[in-house]
Amino acid sequence: MQMNHSPYHVRDENHLHAVGSDFFFDEKTVLSLDTQSVEQAKGHLVLLGSSVENFLKLATLIDGSSVDFLFGVRYTNQQGGMARSRANEVKKFIRSLDSLGQEAAAEFYFSVYNAVVEYYEAQRQCCAVLCRERSRRAAFDKIDRALDAFLRKIKNQRKQ
Repeated sequence: MQMNHSPYHVRDENHLHAVGSDFFFDEKTVLSLDTQSVEQAKGHLVLLGSSVENFLKLATLIDGSSVDFLFGVRYTNQQGGMARSRANEVKKFIRSLDSLGQEAAAEFYFSVYNAVVEYYEAQRQCCAVLCRERSRRAAFDKIDRALDAFLRKIKNQRKQ
């Protein structure tokens, strides 16, 4: 069952349009990680949540693999494909933001990785389909709240 995500799509730095959070990550990819990929997601979570300088967090989003990972692009030298194209659009959008918007993007992606890791930890403990569905719904509710907060910050900054 496809979740209805927050009704936003980002076309460019000046326009927020109604669509879904699928602009920022690929739901199918996020829901089909293997054990090794979950461990990689934990690494992204640690980096994005650490106390390193914001420019390092942004570097992992814009120049690194944190955005790519959520679209299924596993290696930075992989060429072409729809996943790479979608990830590059997100990176272009993040680059277009001012410093506060970029910081908000890093916070959003920290929340995404946190929800993904929590989802897989809950999945390990679930043995019933209902439990699995509930943990999936909880993860995407967290992501939707984080996306709403991120986009509100961007809109508020543009009003100033």
